[in-house]
Amino acid sequence: MNAKDIEKFMVQDFVVTGSDGSDGHPRKYGTFPRVLHEYVFNKHVLTLPQAIQRSSARTAAILRLPQRGVLTVGNFADIIAFDTATVTDRSTYREPRQLATGMRYVLVNGTLAVDAGNYTGAMAGRALRHDSH
Repeated sequence: MNAKDIEKFMVQDFVVTGSDGSDGHPRKYGTFPRVLHEYVFNKHVLTLPQAIQRSSARTAAILRLPQRGVLTVGNFADIIAFDTATVTDRSTYREPRQLATGMRYVLVNGTLAVDAGNYTGAMAGRALRHDSH
């Protein structure tokens, strides 16, 4: 993949942030922090609101995931508070499980998974089933 092509695609309205999550690939642990660090704060390809929208509400809408992607009463609380100065991916092909830096607080389904930058051990995620009807 060509870096310039990625940047051209990234700004298209139909493109959202995602990862295939395959074992051994650095994007499994680093996709979203990389978008923030590299494409929002360093290269200014996306604005912060665009990156957040493409990583949450727009993705949930495309996948038709009810009660996800938007912070509102009754929705699942999937929330990330990050430090804009230090957020970045650290995973590599050699060390694909390196956690990102700059993630201060992460709530998954309302459960604190990262507290003051430290993983709590919480496993609050669950498989999301797609209903095609």
